[in-house]
Amino acid sequence: MNVKFLSILFIFFVSLYLFSDKSKNIIAIPDFYSSIKDNGIIELITENFTEAVTKSSKFIVVERNSLNKIYSEQNLSYNEEFNQSKAVKLGELLGANIVILGKISLLNGSYLITVKGVDVETGSLKFSESISTKDIKLLATISKEIGYSISYYGENIYKAFDINFGCSL
Repeated sequence: MNVKFLSILFIFFVSLYLFSDKSKNIIAIPDFYSSIKDNGIIELITENFTEAVTKSSKFIVVERNSLNKIYSEQNLSYNEEFNQSKAVKLGELLGANIVILGKISLLNGSYLITVKGVDVETGSLKFSESISTKDIKLLATISKEIGYSISYYGENIYKAFDINFGCSL
């Protein structure tokens, strides 16, 4: 690793520590993985989910530029599916407490968005939620809904939720 990158990373973590609310979890949200080959939809879903989580102010969200630097430095691909061990490694590099893994699937004519929160310290799942719709046009909207739902339960993430937004769970 080069010294310039390490210096930038160090400054980022010190800033996060000094200016962050210690009661909030720091989360990283890599691009969602999908077997659907439409990168525009994947990016839109990831961005809408991230926006919803950020608006809640329950979490501190790691900036996407920091994620991009780690991706390039660690030779990670946006197209690969993250497992829990890769999520822990990414979280450690970014100083995050939780890494949120998202997956978009097409099953029996329904689009399914699944979101899992991996605890970086233990490697265990902190939460897992999913939502589905048959209408591809609703994917952007339901990605926000699942983001708001996770944010709503940010302090007690294990509570269940029910979304009835023209979707089926």
